Amino acid sequence: RDTEGNLLQPLLPLTGSGGNKTDANLLAILDKGTSVFNTVPFNAFWVDAGWYGAPHEVEQESNCGPYWFRWAGYWKPNTWGHPDGNLKKVAEAAGRKGMKFLLWFEPERATGYAPIVSEHPEYFHRRKNSTDSLRYLLDIGNPRARAWILDEVSRNIRESGVDIYRQDFNMDPLPIWLDSDAPDRMGIAEISHINGLYAYLDELHHRFPELMFENCAGGGTRMDIEMMSRAHSYCRDDAHMFPHPEELTQNITLNSTPYIPFTGGETFRIPVFDTYGWLSCIGAGTVFTPTDFDGMFLSREPGREEVAWFTRMLQVSARVRALFRGDFYALTGNTGDGSDIFCGYQLNDPSTGEGFYLLFRRAECPEDEFYLRLRGIDYDAAYTVERFEGETTVEKGCSFARGILSFSEPRSYKLVFYKKK
Repeated sequence: RDTEGNLLQPLLPLTGSGGNKTDANLLAILDKGTSVFNTVPFNAFWVDAGWYGAPHEVEQESNCGPYWFRWAGYWKPNTWGHPDGNLKKVAEAAGRKGMKFLLWFEPERATGYAPIVSEHPEYFHRRKNSTDSLRYLLDIGNPRARAWILDEVSRNIRESGVDIYRQDFNMDPLPIWLDSDAPDRMGIAEISHINGLYAYLDELHHRFPELMFENCAGGGTRMDIEMMSRAHSYCRDDAHMFPHPEELTQNITLNSTPYIPFTGGETFRIPVFDTYGWLSCIGAGTVFTPTDFDGMFLSREPGREEVAWFTRMLQVSARVRALFRGDFYALTGNTGDGSDIFCGYQLNDPSTGEGFYLLFRRAECPEDEFYLRLRGIDYDAAYTVERFEGETTVEKGCSFARGILSFSEPRSYKLVFYKKK
């Protein structure tokens, strides 16, 4: 919630992909994205990894560039891409468009390329006898080390005008913790680290009470009760990086929404015009990165049909956001990775009588019929019923809320919005 106690609205971010993009490229993506998709209510501009490090030239096309991992711990903007030494221009441009500015950090990790590792080696742990120069774990339980990273991150938040702080964590700390413990003190390094992490986040919140927090951790690996009390997870998983993410992302929405409602799916691997794939990835937030689609807005401009399809997908992504504040119902069991089943769910807001359901017949599902039984519906009341691929009608609750649905082919879906009259 915000400082006034109001429930925060889920994000619908436009992303510039990684911070390996120059200021000019980020501004172009922001400007083109909001002008081409001018009916889409984007509320954040997202800059991910790669904006930091010693001055170095980096190619622009890939998602975050090849050096995002190498320069962790060197928390100064790469002045080759960001010549002002901050991302203030990008943040201010987003603000003028009514959008918040999100910036990526990974405070707990550093590499040997970061000067702080040699300046203060006592701030870091790594595996015993290791020659790996890319995986130093910040001893965030050490008050001096924690004070250093708090000041580094705070400076960047102030100088770049950050509204949403995104925290990632891309290493396995357990071997380092085990190496750090005496035989009769096993677990102490981990306890110290986790308590230090919570102290770090709480102090950051104290310094910036209006700052929103987003918790990634390699794609959803830290969605525990303590972290969820401090941050949303708009990058709830890395399933979008697999060649066919649809079933994985459907599972995550179905199985995690009752516990973690404000999460976001990403559309990284979805081909253009694949509506089934896009709808599989939506959640309370849907992360849209134009450059993931063959360099859109960076090395090419989209065609008219592409613009129409993306606009339609983004509008439905925006429409479902508020309904994730309502009641969630699973229409199918907690599915695994099977391709031969149905998967579906319903969101219903009892205060407004509004909701939707989304049902998928997966690629190898032999059944072509599904018995639907919606929850929270007044069977005797009239509803406006809007079928995503069909007509809009006025029906009684008993008419659309239960019965047999027919699916003409595998890898198909039913998306239906309704509102009580």
